[in-house]
This record gives sequence, C-alpha cells and structure tokens, in this order.
Amino acid sequence: MTLGLIITILALGIALFIVLNQCKKAKNKLNTEIENKNSELTRKVDENNKLNSYEFDIIKRITRCRKKGNFEEDLKKTIVVIELYLKEQGNKL
Repeated sequence: MTLGLIITILALGIALFIVLNQCKKAKNKLNTEIENKNSELTRKVDENNKLNSYEFDIIKRITRCRKKGNFEEDLKKTIVVIELYLKEQGNKL
C-alpha cells in the first residue's frame, strides 16, 4: 500500500467518524425536542381537563411508554395505577 492510499483511507475514516458523530448529536437533539413536546402536551391536557393525580399519571405513563423501551412493562404499571384509582374512587364519581 502506498503512503498516499493510506492517507486517503485515514482521511475517509476521520470524515466518516465526524459525520456519524454529527448524526448522533442531531438524533439526541431531536429526541430531546420530542420529549419536551410530549411533556408540554401532557401538561396542557392536565390543565385543560383539570386532571387529578391518578388521571395525570395514567396519561403520562401511556404517552411515554413507547419511547422508554419498556413498552409492555410500562403498560402493566399503568394498569396497576388504573386499578388503584378504581379501588380508591369506587362509586364516588
């Protein structure tokens, strides 16, 4: 291998590393923006509907279960919260 070819391969490797790093940063920024918008939406739903703590927690858990990576586990926890809410409220509402 010639020195020129080695330098070219190194330069391409460095350029690829830089591009991949920038993509990773952009993805992280986008994920953060999505999380912030979801939180803002959840707060707006809470404010508009005057949710109690159970209702707010249920909606919050459902809206974030897809992005955390524990979809089934998070939904099962949501079911537990719903069951607690039913037990506590009974026929009060």
